[in-house]
Amino acid sequence: MTNQTNTCQPITETKQPTKTTPNPSLRSVKNRLSIDLASQDKSYARSEKEGKYKDKKLTDEQITELANKHNISVRALKAVIKVECGNGNGFYKNGKPKILFERHIFWRLLGKIKWWSKRKEFSRIYPSLCNKSWGGYNSHNRDQHLRLEIASNLVDSDQLKEIALMSCSWGLGQVMGYHYEKLGYKSIQEFVDKMNESEEQQLEAMIRFLEVNNLIDCLNKQKWASFALAYNGKAYKKNRYDKKLKNAYENIVA
Repeated sequence: MTNQTNTCQPITETKQPTKTTPNPSLRSVKNRLSIDLASQDKSYARSEKEGKYKDKKLTDEQITELANKHNISVRALKAVIKVECGNGNGFYKNGKPKILFERHIFWRLLGKIKWWSKRKEFSRIYPSLCNKSWGGYNSHNRDQHLRLEIASNLVDSDQLKEIALMSCSWGLGQVMGYHYEKLGYKSIQEFVDKMNESEEQQLEAMIRFLEVNNLIDCLNKQKWASFALAYNGKAYKKNRYDKKLKNAYENIVA
């Protein structure tokens, strides 16, 4: 996931909701989404056979083309994709983009818009969704969209929905949503729409992040620790991010 320490773009402050009961409830949202996810999983096999998601897939030719266009080592770029997505896919089997909901980013962004009392309430009721501390990840990947949906609906607020979207890392490069403006997207919704469109658009966002943060030279020279610090944040040593990049790079056929 991209660096968690970057300063997020300011958001226009709005009056904090006075409603104290999360709406809708955790149980009702979870039940509804579980049914929806199960339905999507069952239909995916048919959809894949019909080629419904085929146009979202990124080809080796596209990776090579984009890498050459931006003077990036193809091998190094593939290594980052491998580490960020594991199997190299930017979408789950149900067709949704891969995301990771970051509870500490959600906590921080709520502070940016001065929702301090709501932030305190959310962290008390749902510490796995809103927390000052990094972590709380779920091993079931598809639950990430459930977490996003719940966080988006803790209260009825369009601004909260935007904050929730900004608190996720998205797609092949796991680019954080709050970087959207810095990367040239007009709104968080435009960024999310692009992440839903295709793996090529996901890779485009990742390359924009590399360019904006001057990481291409670092990546091309395989300076894994320096790249890991800038791309993954100060906690990169905890998950051996630099070692994973090095191993992935060495295992990719040139």
